[in-house]
Amino acid sequence: MPRPTHRESTAAIIHVFSRGNYKAPIFATEGAKEAFLITLKQAINRCGWELYAYAIMPNHFHLLLRTPRGNLSIGMQWLLSTFATRFNQYRKESGHVFQGRYRYVVAPTLTSAARMFDYVHLNHIRKGLCDLQTLEDSRDNSLYLLRRTSERSPFSLELGLRRFTGYGDDPEGHQAYVRKLMRVLANDPDGALSRTAMQDLSEVPALTIAAPSPLEAGLTQVEIRAIDERHRDEFLHAALSSAGKDQADILADAKGAQWKAQIALALSQHTTATTGWIAEHLNMGTAGNVRKILSDSKGSDRF
Repeated sequence: MPRPTHRESTAAIIHVFSRGNYKAPIFATEGAKEAFLITLKQAINRCGWELYAYAIMPNHFHLLLRTPRGNLSIGMQWLLSTFATRFNQYRKESGHVFQGRYRYVVAPTLTSAARMFDYVHLNHIRKGLCDLQTLEDSRDNSLYLLRRTSERSPFSLELGLRRFTGYGDDPEGHQAYVRKLMRVLANDPDGALSRTAMQDLSEVPALTIAAPSPLEAGLTQVEIRAIDERHRDEFLHAALSSAGKDQADILADAKGAQWKAQIALALSQHTTATTGWIAEHLNMGTAGNVRKILSDSKGSDRF
């Protein structure tokens, strides 16, 4: 039976999770976890995601996010494939790093989203990996960012805090949220109640139907997917204008011209443009040539 087609959304709150192949501990080292965080930050910047919470477990991860440009599929494909490539290159290995395609559930209500927000933040404690105090000092979980406002970018913890708890993004609000987590943990120490409450969302319909929202009322799937494509086109137009270049310059100047390399790097960092798309639209030869230019420009993102 073919996999159901994913319906993109600009408004839905989505809980995404993916496990290491054969349940292998892919995040067993600090270097692997740091490399995943780097790749995740790059994905957020490329895709324009609002990422409210994350948890990096020994053999899987959890994300809670919204995709304003309707690009979950493109973004997750890039995140998983890019991390897997770096993971295998560093270890001089090959093969799948993650267990098939990522999975996700959509929160149909604000209450469900709030439950997911807490669930992600309590995952380490419920698995017996640490206590609440230790968790606040661990970069493996976005709760680490609660009191470290200067380290939050590009995450959107403050938006999650306001939307899903009603607490302010200030010391009083931070303390109130920690107290709430303690109450949730006391009432549901192993997460069984939370998992039961979210179980109905894990059925096939929830994987294929985005939660309705007035933010995208009347938009078809074609129109939603076009948002990300339009962002890419507009970014290129603005970059060319800023550089004082036009289509004639694209055709006349060398494939490896410095200004082209700079725009290509910006496109790779802030849009979902592929190297093939960049090569075509900037007249830079092949996708492989663009990859080499980008690698020389930004260096290696190794563990």
